[in-house]
Amino acid sequence: MPFLSEDFARVADAMGIHPSPRTHYKFTTWLKFNGADVLLVDKRRSEFAPEASRVAARDGLAVVRASQAGMNCINTCRVFGVKKKAKKGGGGGGGGGETWTCDASQFDFINDCQVLAEHFDGCPYGCTQEWGPDIPNAETWDVGRPPQCLVTEERPECEAQHPLTQRICPCVNARG
Repeated sequence: MPFLSEDFARVADAMGIHPSPRTHYKFTTWLKFNGADVLLVDKRRSEFAPEASRVAARDGLAVVRASQAGMNCINTCRVFGVKKKAKKGGGGGGGGGETWTCDASQFDFINDCQVLAEHFDGCPYGCTQEWGPDIPNAETWDVGRPPQCLVTEERPECEAQHPLTQRICPCVNARG
């Protein structure tokens, strides 16, 4: 049964299972339901998703690291657009830059230790799973151990932020 991550809670409720994917292998969960074997297959992330149902990342998806801790992805993408316009020489009068926005459906493509490592100097202190709508991110403080990069099984939110983490964000050009 292919699914999109934003629909998983509804599917889980109907099946009476945990509201976020658990005990999955490569984003595929096997379970028994009413005596039948059921495979729940993430259409964006599972290599086992049927080709016809797969959903790819949006063209032009930019993975953008927030410029500082505590910054949400809405502001990160907006600032990214302003900087892109300034680099193109359009930074004069008249308001704003390119319109870049956070696309929450694209978190599925960046909520990954390898992607975090590309944006946080290899995540030298490791990458681990945690819970929070402000993830994926990297810790920016010493919590009694070296700070780590964090991924989550929870649905990330564009609005979420934490004063002690620095996010990566899925930014897309609103015009295309």
